[in-house]
Amino acid sequence: MSNLGQHLKFSNGKTSPNRTDTGFYPVYGANGIIGYSSEYNSDENTIIIGRVGSYCGSVHFSDKKCWVTDNAISARSMNLKESIFWFYYLKSLNLNSMRVGSGQPLLNQTILKSISLPDLNINKIKVGEILLSFDQKIDLNTQINQTLEQIAQALFKSWFVDFDPVRVKVLALSDGLSLEQAELAAMQAISGKTPEELTALLQTQPDRYAELAETAKAFPCEMVEVDGVEVPKGWEVKALDEIANYQNGLALQKFRPEDDEPFLPVVKIAQLRQGYADGEEKAKASIKPECIIDNGDVIFSWSGSLLVDIWCGGKAALNQHLFKVTSKRYPKWFYYFYTKYHLAEFQRIAYDKAVTMGHIKREHLSAAKCIVPNDELLANKTLENILGKIIFNRLENFNLQNTRDLLLPRLLNGEMQL
Repeated sequence: MSNLGQHLKFSNGKTSPNRTDTGFYPVYGANGIIGYSSEYNSDENTIIIGRVGSYCGSVHFSDKKCWVTDNAISARSMNLKESIFWFYYLKSLNLNSMRVGSGQPLLNQTILKSISLPDLNINKIKVGEILLSFDQKIDLNTQINQTLEQIAQALFKSWFVDFDPVRVKVLALSDGLSLEQAELAAMQAISGKTPEELTALLQTQPDRYAELAETAKAFPCEMVEVDGVEVPKGWEVKALDEIANYQNGLALQKFRPEDDEPFLPVVKIAQLRQGYADGEEKAKASIKPECIIDNGDVIFSWSGSLLVDIWCGGKAALNQHLFKVTSKRYPKWFYYFYTKYHLAEFQRIAYDKAVTMGHIKREHLSAAKCIVPNDELLANKTLENILGKIIFNRLENFNLQNTRDLLLPRLLNGEMQL
């Protein structure tokens, strides 16, 4: 039987250096990166452990030189090739439960060094590589989703808020161009391609060209005034709560399950933010179906930290500070992106009302206006396909995380042969 101090060298962090926007080296506090600096105090392949505060025991890894502050402890493997293994091993230990002290609980080197280890007769390098491959795929999916989200929001704003394809058509017609030329101009605005590139697209991808032409044709050629708002001809002005139903969750402390009763994990703002239900709270599985959420549902937290997201953490019970957003008439992408579009204004309203906990009311949903396009554009698959890819990647990440966490103890204790 050995202990952790025989495999890892621990050092206390130091006072944070000056942090700048141009700094190259990440600066780690108790819960990860808090900024960047031109200085470093730890080399590549450093494990960082939160030492004090609510994040005491959190574990992070830096594959580049970094600065570890005095709110954390650095750990370096005596065999650097095993660094990744020890990172995952430390993450599996629930170090927060080992903290000491009453006023300001903390971890120290003595505690960490003395942690007893089982016989780890395993290929530590290989185990680390396997576990790391899961996180690398998760990170890649996350980066892809960030890009897809930016593309989708920009496209949504261009089409349904700024009406760029419509305005391009209006301008072309006012300049004396033909309807065919106006629609070609709209195709350029939608695709970002030059006339020459569109000609090449017609020759190389005629189906894609035809799809683009059909999309451009669906946009009107005229702007009109509706309820004091300038909108494309034939489009409608509706309130946010007219295009979707905002179903409030429940005060789930009233629905606690009995010992052997089927239950669902509860989703509050914290769970929505982290993307999974940790089971800290449970509710009866028999609550009304409207307050049960599942993968792909649009969730909007209207109190405290306001955010809009797609839930991909499995079946769960919805807390009363969140809305489940659905619609029988309009596609998911439409009410999702319009709710996100109004989020900044909702956050401003909540901030102004933050006497105790900032929030919005249903009257604010009614005051938030949406411009509803024609059926041809509502049926367009462009944004639906992007949102579908985002949801697919989120669900894949959820499954990867679960698989990684199931494999972790089996790999660490040698149950799985490599």
